Amino acid sequence: MSRDWHEWHRKYDDAASSLSRRLAEVRRQLGADLDARAAAGQRSVRLLSLCAGDGRDTIPVLAARPGLDVDACLVELDPTPDILAEVGEKKGDRLLVGFAAETENLVEEARRKMLSKHCDMLVANLVNREGLGFEADNNEVEIITQGGKTAHAGPAGKRQIAEQILDQIALLRLTLRAVDASA
Repeated sequence: MSRDWHEWHRKYDDAASSLSRRLAEVRRQLGADLDARAAAGQRSVRLLSLCAGDGRDTIPVLAARPGLDVDACLVELDPTPDILAEVGEKKGDRLLVGFAAETENLVEEARRKMLSKHCDMLVANLVNREGLGFEADNNEVEIITQGGKTAHAGPAGKRQIAEQILDQIALLRLTLRAVDASA
């Protein structure tokens, strides 16, 4: 994926963009914190900024406070490409199954992602559940298809979950073949 970073950063200058509003709030909060520290007699500050805004969040705020002794580290984060969406745009008649880790509104978010990324099926799990998911032996997922079917799997061991996902993929393939044959 190729991205024009200069164009992307220009959105910070558009007063109507969400990036511009977020930037103003970050600057306000940072300025208020620095002012409170200065009022308390703290003139030396250590700052770590992780952002995708080429330092726009911190540099003007720090420049407006010349009496501060600042030890700063600015780390520019680049947004990662959305590989699933890119594959979805080019999938043609191939079957595309996506996976999503969610923290809330599992089924709604899974349906939204499935549609926006052009998946035929999406497997979603809640990542904030104790004893399930990434660092656990068990998992629990919702398997959602473009046709509106939803299947629940788990809680169960990850091998069992994988088998249920493969079963749902096989069922979807059969369903799609039957639709193609009748057309």
